[in-house]
Order: sequence, then C-alpha cells, then structure tokens
Amino acid sequence: MTLPARPSCWPLVGICALFGVICLITFDTIEEDAYIYFRFAANIAEGFGYVFNQGGPPVEAGTSLVWQLLLVPLYFVDPDLVVGTKLMGVFFGALCLILTQRITRAYVDDEALSCVPSLWLACSFPFYMWSHLGLETPLFLLLLLGLLYCLIDDSRLRYWPVAAFLVVLGRPEGFMMCVMLVPLFFRRTGPKPTLAQGLAFAAMVGAVLVFRLAYFGDVVPHSFYHKIQPDNRASFRILFSVSRDALILVPILAAVPLALISALRKSDRFVDHRFAILLVALLVAMVWAPLGADMKRFSRSFCALLALLYVFLVVVVEPAVTGTRARARVALVVMVAFAPVMLLMAENRLGRDLRIRPLVEAAESWADDGLSPVARLSHLFTPGDHLPRDAKSVFELPAVALYDNHQVAPGEFLALNYPEGIKVVYDQMGQAPWYAGLDKPFIDSLGLTDQPIGFFRFNRKLKHGSFLNLFDAIATPLIRLFGGKDRRRWTREAALDYLFAEAPDVFMVHGIILREKGSFPSQIVADARFKQSYTKRYVVNFAHVFERNDLEIDRDRVRFPENCFCRAIP
Repeated sequence: MTLPARPSCWPLVGICALFGVICLITFDTIEEDAYIYFRFAANIAEGFGYVFNQGGPPVEAGTSLVWQLLLVPLYFVDPDLVVGTKLMGVFFGALCLILTQRITRAYVDDEALSCVPSLWLACSFPFYMWSHLGLETPLFLLLLLGLLYCLIDDSRLRYWPVAAFLVVLGRPEGFMMCVMLVPLFFRRTGPKPTLAQGLAFAAMVGAVLVFRLAYFGDVVPHSFYHKIQPDNRASFRILFSVSRDALILVPILAAVPLALISALRKSDRFVDHRFAILLVALLVAMVWAPLGADMKRFSRSFCALLALLYVFLVVVVEPAVTGTRARARVALVVMVAFAPVMLLMAENRLGRDLRIRPLVEAAESWADDGLSPVARLSHLFTPGDHLPRDAKSVFELPAVALYDNHQVAPGEFLALNYPEGIKVVYDQMGQAPWYAGLDKPFIDSLGLTDQPIGFFRFNRKLKHGSFLNLFDAIATPLIRLFGGKDRRRWTREAALDYLFAEAPDVFMVHGIILREKGSFPSQIVADARFKQSYTKRYVVNFAHVFERNDLEIDRDRVRFPENCFCRAIP
C-alpha cells in the first residue's frame, strides 16, 4: 500500500515553528557526555584515529557510530562543536516531527488529526530537551521513524536494509527495534522482504562487525560494558513515573474507552499489517525505555516511545472520534488543547523534593536575566556562555543551568597548571578532558573510555545477569578468533595493577564517587600503592585532586579558574 498524497504543509510549518521557539528558549543547556563525542571527533579530524587519547588505543566509547561520524566534518566548520551540534540536533528533531506526521497520515484519514502526534511530540520535554543537548537522541529517533516509514509504504519497502542498518548503527538497541520487520513475513498479499534484501542487510552489519573486530578488537561499542545493567527490577516503576510526570498517562487513559469503541466497530485498520508493525515497534520501545533509563535528566530513553505512542493513540481512537463532522472537530480541539497543558504543566523530577517545568523555568530565567534580545541571541550562540560563570549556579542548579556542568572547572584547572602530556586519572570523561586539552591523556577510572577498567566492571556484572553471560559465551570466542582483547582476565587486582603501572601524574575523583565504598575509584584511593605515592593537593568544585609525590610543579603559581569553588590543601 502506498501512502496518501502529501497534505497541506502549513500545520506542520506551525508545529516546527513552535518547536523552534521551544528549543530557542531552552537552548542554553548542554549535556556533559556530548564532550566525549567532541574529543573523539577532534582526534579523528586531526588524524589521530578513533581514539580518546592521542597516541592511545582505539576505543568506541560513544553509543552511536553514525552520530560520531557526523561530528567529524562538523569539527572543521565549528571547532567548538557546541553550537553546531545543538543546531544539528534541532534540525533532526524538526525532521522527526515531519516524519511523524507522514507516518500518522498513513493510518488515519483525517488530515488535521494526523498532525496531533507531531504537536504532542514537540511539546514533550524528553523530546524537545534532548533535541539540542548534544547527543544522538534526535538522530536515532529520525532513523527509527525512517525505518518504520519504509516498512509501511510498499513503494519504499525495498529501502529497508539501508534504513535498518542505520538504525543498528544509531544506538545499541537498534537491533531490538528491527523486530518490527517480523509482521511483514506474515503478510498475505503485497511485497515482503526478500532473501536478497536480507543478505544485503546481513552483509552491511557483518562489515561493521568485522571493522569493529579488526580496529577495536571487539564486537560491540565499549560503552556497552560500562552502561549495561544485569538487572533492572525498577522498570515498571520508571515507566509509570515518567509517564505520570510527562503527562503521558492523560492521553493513554482517555484513549482506552475510545479504543474499545473503535474495536467494537471492527475497524479494518486493526488487522492491517501496518498496524501490526506499529504495535510491535511500540512494544519494543516500551520494553527498552525503562531498561535504557539512566541518571540523565529529561528521560532521553523515552523519546522513541513517545513518538510511537502518540501515533498509536491517534490511530486507535480516530474511528471513534470521526463519526460525524462535529465530533471530529470537538476531538481535534480537545487534542490540540492538550498540547499547551503538556508543555506548561509536565514536570521533570530531579529528586524527592525538587521538580521543574523545563520550559517555564527557562522562560523565567530569560525574563530575570535582563538581557536585550540581541544580547540574548549572542549569548545563546557563543559556546563560552554555556558554561557556569556564576559559581552559585554549580550548586543551586537553577533549571537553565542544569547542564552547565561543574566539570568545566576541573578541566580548566588542568589546562592552567599542568604541562602537555601530563597523564590524568578521573571518573568524569565529559567536559573535564575537553577543557583540559587534547594533549593530556586521560584514564577513565569508571571504564567508559578505558578498556581494561571497563572490562573489569563488566566481568563483575556477569555474576548477576544471565543475559550478559549469554552474550559473553557468544562474543568471547569470536573476539579471540580475530585476535581481539581478552576480556575475561580483567579482575579487580589486574585493573589496579594496570592503573598503577601507567604511573599517572594526577589522580582526580569526584566527591560523590569517592564516598561510594564499592566504586573502583574509592578502591584505588584505599590501595597502599596510592597512599604511598600520591598526596591530596586541591579541591576543584567536587573534584579531589591528588598529585604524584615526585611531580615537579610550582605550587606557588597555581591558578584557579573563574568562579570556582577551589582551594589548596595545606
């Protein structure tokens, strides 16, 4: 089945314009992990290879190979990468809104109603915030929607191998999302995936697998070892709490009786293969969203779920609300009216007692800062102004400064006081290494950008996860066959021996991490070799800075960054 003719563009223009205004108001934020991508992009562009440290081993610490490769050419245009990356994310976000409408239009007959999912998506804080926070979230959603678009349109089905391949490279859960192909094999009439297409998809995925084995010595991005959790028993609670805070429960509860009415009317759309594809995609996203939840604000793992859920809700209720022209108008008005409620009332919970409404808080900051419109625009598009120059904001966390991360100061402290080539151990690999300079090698004591420590952390998780043991049983022989890294030998003792053999000049540890007795950085500090060779010299925001005892530094000339909670230890 081929999709309907293109609808009027004006509703979408309005939705994209609204999305642009929302992004402009909330633009003054950046996610710290984006700087990990920045450092890799800079090293690739400068000819050092896919490495975190110049001259160091290749390591795929990012979760999206596609996003990483897009940042390399951007580095030549915008070396700071902050504004360029955020604008690229907003552009991909706008394309997501357009594609969401096109997909909805394939299911519903009412042209105006087909714009509702895009409007709701534009007003949902997980989507509009993560569209410009510097990570791959909007790109992955765009690739996912592109695959769904190919699968529901017969004229584009032949492109599914490329679309599915890009989804797989977009994020690790891309393989899971490809399950939406399954309903096509049970289709009675019309085109189906062919053997040649399947072989083409397998060949592309296999080529990347061989590249990873040959270049990185592994079958998955190294971030898998760092981030994967052996068990997540809080999944249902996370799913419920985010749905409640983002007001997603409201349309879900309202849709249940209307969906029953649609089912009783025996709408033929519920037995269509396209409906099965959408349903499978939604279920997979529903499973992944809480499993992929992390400590980051604004619930980024829910972006794909939101887009698919909003489409699904409109699809299942449309037969019940469009029986007459008057009923259709009332339903449309109610659905459109819910968008500003979602935009202004949805809350992001930052803890037990702290909640914010992202757009409202950001708009209030605009009103209070006293900047003229010209000065405000200049501020937004000047990378340095995205950093916390008001030291108070580091700890009080006003909404607009949530991502003005306190890790800038430790990086600037290293750049100001230590020479080129100084070797640093730290547990935060975002802004600190970027602002310290590409010339300073870093060892990640939490293992995201460092393979030995990442492997040790993963081996410790193997005791608690059957899925991880299955992965290990399949992947390890393949890695050994290609001469890859021997992951199983990295015990806690081996990781400690490796770290001290590197003889780092400076060791830094975040205060919160230091208080976690089971964390690897706290175990390093407790080691006798550390106590013998290192002395605490400074506190830079939350970072405790230890120097090797024989390090020759003129401490009388030490400089601290602006507005930093810094002090020297007597």
